[in-house]
Amino acid sequence: MNRRHVLAGVLTAAFVVGGGASAPAQDQADQFSFAFTTAAKAKSAGFTVEAEFPRQRVIDQIGITFPPGTVFNTKAVTRCPEATDEEVQQTENGVSDVCPASSKIGTGKGTAYLGDGPDPITFDLGLYNRKGGMVLDIMLNGKTAFYAAPTLSGGKLTIPLSQTPSLNARITAFEFSVAKKGTARKPYLRTPASCPRSRKLTAVLAARENGAGTVTTRDTTACRR
Repeated sequence: MNRRHVLAGVLTAAFVVGGGASAPAQDQADQFSFAFTTAAKAKSAGFTVEAEFPRQRVIDQIGITFPPGTVFNTKAVTRCPEATDEEVQQTENGVSDVCPASSKIGTGKGTAYLGDGPDPITFDLGLYNRKGGMVLDIMLNGKTAFYAAPTLSGGKLTIPLSQTPSLNARITAFEFSVAKKGTARKPYLRTPASCPRSRKLTAVLAARENGAGTVTTRDTTACRR
């Protein structure tokens, strides 16, 4: 599946529905929140991620490094099949018509400034399981506006956002929750098998700005020894 996609007309609609929000402060640091849905070690779990980027900048890649020892198994859940841009475009709603409902693993929201628009636009997010990672569905009014193909390598999720430079898109925030999936014996995500003395596991968010550096932010989630 192509890592990016724009549906004709959706971008225009975005500028119409995006009004009413004030611009964020420019002197604040990035914020990141991460948590597993269970503190138990070596157990099937889901997770939640929240991030804010108060300084407007064109972020073209987001990396989430999960606590060491986190194990993903995309074979544990129905996978979304590979599809071309043309196949996605020919559907009424986009990604949700291509990926089976049983492959959906999470939902969320995101906000971004697009082009010269004075106000941020809110997108709904859908996450689907696929071989080697996920499909990120970025929606307006229930239809795909853009999509990306995040990759999973070990304990790191890399989300490519290669269209943000051409759209002058400045992401200000996103949040998503991935549900506990699979079975206890064959989970989609298994929490680390060990818990340090601090009873905290660390996750890392890396936001790469186009043509500039990467800002790294950390958060911890509780674990039980």
